[in-house]
Amino acid sequence: ASAVGDIIYVYPGNGTTTGMNVGITLKDNQKLFGAGTDQTLLTTVGQITIPAQASHLPKITNTSSIVNCANNNEISGIHIVDNFFRGINCTNIADTFIHDNQFESDRNDTASVY
Repeated sequence: ASAVGDIIYVYPGNGTTTGMNVGITLKDNQKLFGAGTDQTLLTTVGQITIPAQASHLPKITNTSSIVNCANNNEISGIHIVDNFFRGINCTNIADTFIHDNQFESDRNDTASVY
């Protein structure tokens, strides 16, 4: 239901992955922001900060890649629960900014960002 260039602002709900267990595929120029941390936007009149609207980060999981990036995405304030697959998949894309996230994994290998 989102469009290229949208900001997707996610609240933590009940603190679990209920309703947030099928991951998300972003479109070009989208921002995925969690409500549990301050978010900063550059606007035509300067930089603005959206203060945190929740006390913790929203959790997102999936049975495959949890967040699939597109070009020029920003991902901030999300708790990525990565059990078996890629947490954030940014293969063959350009200019994605990933910051202020939490990664949780049951796996014994390396990081959850590819």
